[in-house]
Amino acid sequence: MSRIVAYFNTPTEIVSEGHLPDFDAIVNHFRQRIQQFTRRGSGYILERVRQLGVCFVKFRPLGSAGSFVPTPPWIIKKKAVVNVQNNDDDYCFVWSVLAHLHPARDHSYRIHNYTSYASELNLDGLTFPLPVKDIPRFEQQNPDIAIHCMAVDSKDNSFSILYLSRTFISGCTQSRC
Repeated sequence: MSRIVAYFNTPTEIVSEGHLPDFDAIVNHFRQRIQQFTRRGSGYILERVRQLGVCFVKFRPLGSAGSFVPTPPWIIKKKAVVNVQNNDDDYCFVWSVLAHLHPARDHSYRIHNYTSYASELNLDGLTFPLPVKDIPRFEQQNPDIAIHCMAVDSKDNSFSILYLSRTFISGCTQSRC
């Protein structure tokens, strides 16, 4: 009887407050990879899993959410971000979504550009400021909208992912992501 060592991996899973790991999907993907290997005529049978590795990357949580937070200068220079100035409420999430759906011609940072569209969103049962863990619920209630949420790390001029829409993840292949 001959034996070989084979290596199988699964797609990256984002795990955060807004994304719990989908263990069933991970196990099913692993099983599919083994079945593909044996169907190609190898005739081999999985005897045991000798090693299982898990990789983690640093999580840099969002400091606070809710009201207006000034845009860091290094992002302002890119001229690619609208930061709605909501100094008097906790609906920054809502204003951000509406700013994307309804781009303003002038003064895109002003709330009055978006207030007339607020009724378009289904916000039933959601509390604001919206916790990251409730973004999937928002997406369920608003199925035509996919949310990606990132935290800015001004010390490193970088971002960390807090939430990626499952719609994006399920449609993503390694060659496209």
